[in-house]
Amino acid sequence: MPKLQELKNYLEELGSAALAFSGGVDSSFLLKISRQVLRDRIIAVTVFSQVMPEWEIHSARKIARMLNVRHLILETEIRDKKFLRNDRDRCYWCKKKIFNEVKKIATQLGIGTVIEASTYDDLDDWRPGMSALRELKVKSPLIEFKFTKKEIRLFSKKLHLPTWDKPSSSCLATRIPYGRRITPDVLNRIASAEKFLLKKGIHQVRVRDYGDLARIEVSPSQISRFSNSKFRKNIVTKFRNLGYRYITLDLEGYRMGSMN
Repeated sequence: MPKLQELKNYLEELGSAALAFSGGVDSSFLLKISRQVLRDRIIAVTVFSQVMPEWEIHSARKIARMLNVRHLILETEIRDKKFLRNDRDRCYWCKKKIFNEVKKIATQLGIGTVIEASTYDDLDDWRPGMSALRELKVKSPLIEFKFTKKEIRLFSKKLHLPTWDKPSSSCLATRIPYGRRITPDVLNRIASAEKFLLKKGIHQVRVRDYGDLARIEVSPSQISRFSNSKFRKNIVTKFRNLGYRYITLDLEGYRMGSMN
């Protein structure tokens, strides 16, 4: 049986579900399929904290409206010292906080199952947050049926989802080296730097923050844009205003989990 049909059968057996929804490629695909199967028995829950870029909230709202899915946005702040000290298990404490909040909402609404959209590819990366999901009994159907990110983009294109070619995104804390404390000022600076580059037409971007040094990762296909002296000067001026002293470009380009 094709895996897409297997996924639909699985969702139907759940009866109802609350999806932890970011508005990214993977969660938008899972929301689309869940909507087809569960109709009004699926809700999308977005937990907006200091590690989520503000533009992702706008994207999540837009997709939920397009799919006509009930969308709840919960604003919170992750204050757990174990998360803020930024050890290698940082993701565990973040996921535990976020999914506890999603489970509370699901329980209040009489929904017994929380699902999320990690993919089979994600198992190849360092993901301590997966332990928190297992502890909280959160379901990961895209992993269970071995959906890869490439497959999800292909399915999304066939389903006419506008996210099919959306650049991948991740929480802002992933830009900070392990061991360096996570603070609102650092997160805001990273968000401002990335927003500036996005507005300049750099679609896939990460600004890795090392204090006074910024390491910019972009898609290899866009590295050549930095050969333009005016373009570079604008970036340097902006980044200096944000407090960076050294502004560097990673010649390997963007790759998932480069700081793990």
